[in-house]
Amino acid sequence: PVVIPGGFSPNNDGINDLFTVQNKISKRISLEVYNRWGNLVYQSADYKNDWDGRCTEGVFKGEYVPSGTYYYIILIEDQDKFAGYLTINR
Repeated sequence: PVVIPGGFSPNNDGINDLFTVQNKISKRISLEVYNRWGNLVYQSADYKNDWDGRCTEGVFKGEYVPSGTYYYIILIEDQDKFAGYLTINR
């Protein structure tokens, strides 16, 4: 029921520009994304498939994160937990 992509390409070409978690049951999703040093770069308590690769946390808030590998924690309805990595390629 939940499909988590391995990456996305937020380069404003209209293709795969957002990190889209397919949630067929329509449950509430919480998303946290960390860089390779363990710094939180994105956080949403009620994720709506709208992350375009911009920081919401820290010193670089509002700026696009660089291409690379990032690590996520997804919580669905505070019950099911998924952790893994994704690649951003611009």
